[in-house]
Formats: sequence, structure tokens, C-alpha cells
Amino acid sequence: MSDIQIIVQMTPNPNALKFVVNKDVISEGKITYNSLEEATTPLSALLFALNGIKQIHFFENVITVTKWPHEDWTDMEEQIKTVIENQMPEHDSNIQTIVAKPKSSTSERSDLTAVNSEYLALNAVFDSMIRPALQRDGGDIDIVDIQDNMVTVSYQGACNSCPSASIGTLQYIKAIVNEYDPNLDVQLEEEDDNYW
Repeated sequence: MSDIQIIVQMTPNPNALKFVVNKDVISEGKITYNSLEEATTPLSALLFALNGIKQIHFFENVITVTKWPHEDWTDMEEQIKTVIENQMPEHDSNIQTIVAKPKSSTSERSDLTAVNSEYLALNAVFDSMIRPALQRDGGDIDIVDIQDNMVTVSYQGACNSCPSASIGTLQYIKAIVNEYDPNLDVQLEEEDDNYW
């Protein structure tokens, strides 16, 4: 008998559910998988083996699963819970959190891996004022580029395909960024057009 307990929670995105587990899924940071090829753990690979999974996001003790819009949660939710219940007892939460992302086709990204004071300061604003709200809803956000007063961001988890993320949530993020620096604007990184 497994000691794993799972609470399923809805998110603002009708295509994403949060599976809150009584054990750490990832011990540090966060990770988003967009395909079986990116899956670095047996848990993420077995979740992608289920029919209809578009994206998997790990953060602390939460697994956010995003389905393709044409799929139905009716059978998927129980299948996902079964995989989590079976895999979590042996799951190693010490996951390497770097997953290669395709380079944006719209522009060359600036190198944010170098210690950049503007990036670090803006990231601190995101950590204190933006990420906590998104993480409560099963999502997250990354700064992927800062160039010519334009901040390019990428959503993860439930935020990635949420209908309100590109309008209301983005306006909220722009307002906070403008409080930090009125000269900055925010845009979403181009996503895969095959979602809808």
C-alpha cells in the first residue's frame, strides 16, 4: 500500500490540472517538459506515455499536467493519479533542471547566463511579485531575453496555454515591470502554433 497522497486541484486554465503530492516532486527549482524526448525522469516519461498530455511542470510538491484541448479530463485524471501513485515511492526529486529550449525564431536571445545586474534585479521583482501568484495556480514564468527595453517571457505549467495568460495576466506583469522600470515593455516568447 502506497503512502502517497494526491490532491487534484483545478487551475484557471481548463486544460491544466495541479496534482499536489505529499512528497517533493523536485527538491530545488522547477522544470517543464514539453515532450517525451525532454523527459528526464521515469515519472515524466510515463506521464507523457499517457494519451493527450501536452506539457508537464514540476515545482516543489506539485505536478501540473496540461492536456491538449480536444482531450477530456474524465479518464485522464485517474490515469495520471495512478502513474503518480506508482512512481512517487521510487521517484528521485534531485532533478537536473536545465532542459534545452529551442532558440526563439523572432530574435537572437541575449546571454542571460552571464551575471547581468538588470536581469538579476528584474528576476528578483518576478520572484517577489509575479511568480508566487502564478505558482499558486500551477504555473510559472521565466525571463528568456532582455533586449532594447523589451523583456521576453515564457510561461510554464498551467500558464502556458491559459486563455487569460496572454491578456489579463500579461497586462498585470507589464504593470509590475513598469513600476520597476517605466522604460521596459514585456512580450511573450513565440510559442508553438500547433497547440490549438
